[in-house]
Amino acid sequence: STSEPNGLFVYRSTDGGASWNGPFTVINNVPGVFEDKELIACDRSNGPHSGNVYVAWARFFTTQILLSRSTDAGSTFVGPVQVSDYSGVQWPVPCVGPNSEVYVAWVDYTPGSILFDRSTDGGQTFGSDITVQSTSFVYGYIYGDITVFSFPAMDVDITGGPNNGTIYIAYMDDASGYTDTDIYFTKSTDGGNTWTSRVRINDDVQGNGCDQFHPWLMVAPDGSIIVVFLDRRLDPGNLLMDLYMTTSIDGGTSWSANERITTVSSDPTAGQKTMLSGLPREAFPIKTEEPLILAGRAGLLGEYIGVAASSIDNIHPVWTDTRLGNQDVFTGFRIQQSIREIPSPEIQCNTLSLYPNPFHNKVFIHLSISECEQIALSVYNIAGRKIATELLSLNRGGKYFVWDGTDLARGTYFLFIRTPQITRSFTVHKL
Repeated sequence: STSEPNGLFVYRSTDGGASWNGPFTVINNVPGVFEDKELIACDRSNGPHSGNVYVAWARFFTTQILLSRSTDAGSTFVGPVQVSDYSGVQWPVPCVGPNSEVYVAWVDYTPGSILFDRSTDGGQTFGSDITVQSTSFVYGYIYGDITVFSFPAMDVDITGGPNNGTIYIAYMDDASGYTDTDIYFTKSTDGGNTWTSRVRINDDVQGNGCDQFHPWLMVAPDGSIIVVFLDRRLDPGNLLMDLYMTTSIDGGTSWSANERITTVSSDPTAGQKTMLSGLPREAFPIKTEEPLILAGRAGLLGEYIGVAASSIDNIHPVWTDTRLGNQDVFTGFRIQQSIREIPSPEIQCNTLSLYPNPFHNKVFIHLSISECEQIALSVYNIAGRKIATELLSLNRGGKYFVWDGTDLARGTYFLFIRTPQITRSFTVHKL
C-alpha cells in the first residue's frame, strides 16, 4: 500500500543458512510509493566488484526499475539509481557477469516487450535500454485466476567455459494464432547488444490449449542451463498444473526432452474460501489451522518459482504445490538409481545388498566378492554434502560390514559403495 510505510530488507547467513543476521535496510519509508518485485544478485565473479550485492525492484505507481548496491556484503546499501529509461515497466531480474557487469532485464507494458540494460561500473550508472524480444502477452490471468507475466528469467554464464559471458533469458508468451502460453528462450553472446530469435522450449503439441507459465532459469557451475516452469499439458481442461524441467549442455543450442518433476498435479484453486464452479469449499480439503485463501487470483498463487543446481546432475527446483489442500512450498531432487559397473573377468562382485531400509541406527551391507578388495563407503546428506567416508578390506568369500548412522538426524541419505571395479548407490531413510 502506498498509504503505509514499506521498504525492502535483507538477511544474511555466513554458515550455509543455519543462522541469519539482520535485517539490513535496502530502502525504507519513502512516502507515497510501494516497493515491489524485488530480486537480489551477488557478484560471484573475479571482476573488480566481486562480492557486491545488488537489489533491483519496481516502484509503484510510477513503475520505474530501481537498483541499490552494497559493497560490504549487504550490511549497508547505497542508491537507488534508476535503471529503466521510462516508466510503465515491472518485474526486474538482475544478474552479474564474469567481469562484474551488472545486467537487469524487465517487462515493458507499452509496447509489450522485454527490455535490458547493463552497468559496467558496479551498478552506479546504466546505459540506454535495449529491446530483447517483443511479446504479445505481457500481463493477465489464465484459467484458475492465476496472475501471469512475461517476465524474463535471466542468468549469465560465469564458468570460464566455452559459453562464458553468454546471457540467457527464458520467458512466457503466446504465439500468433494460439491462445495458450508457452516458454521461450533467447540468448546474447555480446553483452546484451543483440539477441537470438526466440525458441520454444516446451515440447508439448503447440496450440493444444494447455498453458506453460512461471519459468525460472539458472546456469550451473558446469555451464549447463536449467529451466523449470509450471505446465498444464496433463490436464485437457487446462487447470491442473505440474512442474516440468528442460536442460541444455551446449549453450542453449539444443534442449532435453521436458521432464515432469512433480508426482501429483496441483489444483490452483485448492484452499479457496468460497465456492468454485458449483463445488463447495469442502471439495478442496484444507488445514483448518492455516489461514484461508481468499477467492480470486488463485488466492494469489504468486509468480515465483526457482531452481538451484551445482551441476546438471544435482538440481533442486522449488515451487508452489497444493496437493495437501493449501499452497505449500515443495522442492525436489534427482535420485541417481543407476548402477555403473566396470566388468572384470577375474574380480566380480556377485551380490551387494543392504538392510534394513528404512533403518533406526545401523545398516548391514553384505557383499560376496571373488577376492580381497578395498571397499570405500561414502555417505551424503540430502543437500549433497559428504558427511562420512569409511574404508574396509574384505577377504575372499562373502563378507559384510556395518554402517553406523546412530548419530545422524532422521531423513534421507545416499550411500555410494565403491571398489576399483564397481560403483553402486543406495538411497536409505533413517526413521
